[in-house]
Amino acid sequence: MSFNSYSQKMGVEYYIKANAPISLSKECHTTMMQTVLDGDRVAFAKLKENGCMMLFGKSTKGEVSVYLFKREGIGYAKYRIKGTTDNFVWLTDEAVIPVN
Repeated sequence: MSFNSYSQKMGVEYYIKANAPISLSKECHTTMMQTVLDGDRVAFAKLKENGCMMLFGKSTKGEVSVYLFKREGIGYAKYRIKGTTDNFVWLTDEAVIPVN
C-alpha cells in the first residue's frame, strides 16, 4: 500500500521530509502555494526572509515530529508539533512520512 493523504491518520506521528516547505500559518501556506504556482522565486524567498515559512535542508526524522491535527483542504493539512499543545505548521501531503 502506498502512502498518500488518504492514509494519513489523526494521532499518528510523522516527520517532515528534507526540503519540504513548512508554513507557519494557513495564510502563509496559501501565499506560498500561490508563489509556487506563479513560479515567483523572489516572492518565495521573501516569505522565508519574513518568517512566514521555512525549509529544512535535511529530514527532521528524530528531531521534529508532527501529528495530523486537521485536514485543511485538498493536498494539505494542519499539523501539531510533537511535545506542544498549541504550536502548528501547515504542510502539503507529500511533505510528511510516518515515523514507523
